[in-house]
Amino acid sequence: MAGGVWPWPVKHGIHQRSRVSEAQRLRSGSLVRPTLLHCEPVAPVRHRTCQWPIGEPRDAGFRLCGGASAQGKPYCPSHSAVAYAPAAAPVSTPARKKTMADQRLVSIVDRIVNLEEEKRALGDDVRDVYAEAKSAGYDVKGLRMVVRQRMEDTTQREKRQAAENARDLMLAALGDFATSPLGSAALAAA
Repeated sequence: MAGGVWPWPVKHGIHQRSRVSEAQRLRSGSLVRPTLLHCEPVAPVRHRTCQWPIGEPRDAGFRLCGGASAQGKPYCPSHSAVAYAPAAAPVSTPARKKTMADQRLVSIVDRIVNLEEEKRALGDDVRDVYAEAKSAGYDVKGLRMVVRQRMEDTTQREKRQAAENARDLMLAALGDFATSPLGSAALAAA
């Protein structure tokens, strides 16, 4: 037999495979079962039984499957399906692009989350400064208007001034509230 593997007769006609060197076979002149140090046979190996190992060899519950093997194979049909599984198909290009796109999406989401956390921290700092201004006696609403005006660019400033001019014109056209019919009725009722 090739590879030094030879079936050895065991009682009741059951065969077990053991490794025997060529020198041992030549020296003995007959089939000699080698002695294995600290090893005992796990289970008798039968012809046409599944040789799939179950458990760890060092554990007490280690055994071979022992089911009926598939024709021409050392394993039963279910273990043959695992042992002789076809090689995995190579990942196609669209799948690779998808994973790269997924990694990019994860990166973008992480960056947005970090920026939102920074924005929240800055918002807390701005709130603290407004609280400090209020404790110093400044009007917070007026301060917010001044800050908003200082942050405007040219187009925003022009739009705000146009809206303020339109508001002033409408107030002038309406007149004083006290001289309006609604204002006169409110003053008479009071």
